Amino acid sequence: MLPTNDTNALPLNIRITLAFLMSLLAFAIMLGNAVVILAFVVDKNLRHRSNFFFLNLAISDFFVGVISIPLYIPHTLFDWKFGDEICAFWLIVDYLLCTASVYNIVLISFDRYQSVSNAVSYRTQHMGILKIMALMAAIWVGAFLVHGPIILVSESWKDEKQDCEPGFFSEWKRASPSNSERKNPGKDKLSAQCMDISGPVPTGESEH
Repeated sequence: MLPTNDTNALPLNIRITLAFLMSLLAFAIMLGNAVVILAFVVDKNLRHRSNFFFLNLAISDFFVGVISIPLYIPHTLFDWKFGDEICAFWLIVDYLLCTASVYNIVLISFDRYQSVSNAVSYRTQHMGILKIMALMAAIWVGAFLVHGPIILVSESWKDEKQDCEPGFFSEWKRASPSNSERKNPGKDKLSAQCMDISGPVPTGESEH
């Protein structure tokens, strides 16, 4: 049975098929969000407050299809080893884009909630372009601060430089109880053998 976490153990034809399907997915993500961005730029009637937030979401998802998935495919399916710089760039961008997408969805949901629960005041309320842009920028800054600094700092924590994963993963794996058990697989076995060698445990009963 193939390991569930080792895609390199899959046959080559299956990996090529997966790479093709994931490439189609990345192209669809890129094309669909590019259409949204282009429509917003061309049609001025779309430039409402809520649509600015949709634009921000489209930008983050667009770069997922341009950067995150195309780098993920060769690294995961064909064991392409990134250099330290490319690895750090990919990790930061990938975490940034995914977190920004989630934050944009939260902001859009809150905006939609306001438009429904306070419909009258929402329509009369005017939010300037500067405030809207500040909210959009805050999404990206907040998304970067969640993972970016710790990824950069933990690059020096990695035990194996060939593994393109955040350095704090290595620390968690090292500190996990299951990892300690894997490091000492013969500990319990050795203890059991020592018990067998030492003979039966005295019960305190005298033999007559």
